Amino acid sequence: HRGQPGYTMALEPGVETVATKLKRAGYRTYMTGKWHLGHGEGELPIDHGFDRSFILDASGADHWEDKPYLPYYKDAPWFEDDKEADLPEDFYSSTFIADQMQVYLDADADREEPFFAYV
Repeated sequence: HRGQPGYTMALEPGVETVATKLKRAGYRTYMTGKWHLGHGEGELPIDHGFDRSFILDASGADHWEDKPYLPYYKDAPWFEDDKEADLPEDFYSSTFIADQMQVYLDADADREEPFFAYV
């Protein structure tokens, strides 16, 4: 199916995410975790309805360090919103992904709108 519409490893033009629809309905939208849908221009979560995001855009990333564990990847890119991001010294993926979502929610705790948090 490679090369066919819908199999490009990125969201096709015109595809709406749940975040896009909820944002239009007045929700705040957040994402932390694995993205796997590209990190080129227009491909990050911030381009698909998420107000804030901290994501990994590769498979096979190490859980403790900023590096891949699979030999066919040269790096394991992390992004916050639309910028490449550095990981903290005490990084462990599962803890960090949950904690970062809490950071986003705490920063907007005084807001009245409902929120959608995708972890």
